[in-house]
Amino acid sequence: MSIWHAVFWFVVLVAFAFLVNSWLRLRRAEFIRTYRWPPGLLQKLVEHHPSLSRKDAALVSRGLRQFFIAYLVAAGALSRCRRRRRRSLA
Repeated sequence: MSIWHAVFWFVVLVAFAFLVNSWLRLRRAEFIRTYRWPPGLLQKLVEHHPSLSRKDAALVSRGLRQFFIAYLVAAGALSRCRRRRRRSLA
C-alpha cells in the first residue's frame, strides 16, 4: 500500500466522522424540537406557580427548547475552544 492510499483512506475516514457527527447533531436538534412533554407537566407548572397562565407555561416550554438547542450547539463550540486552548498551552 502506497502512502497515497493511506492518505486517501485517512481523508475518507475523517470526512465520514465529520458527516456522522453532523448527522447526529441534526437528529438531536430535531428530537428537541419535536419532543412532547409528559402529559400534565405544564399543568403542574401552572398549579405550582399560580401566577403563570397557560400562555406563560407555553413560553416556558419554548424557552426550555431554545436552551437545549443552544446547549447542543455550544457543546461543539466549547469542545473546539478547549482543544485550541490545550494546544496553545502545550
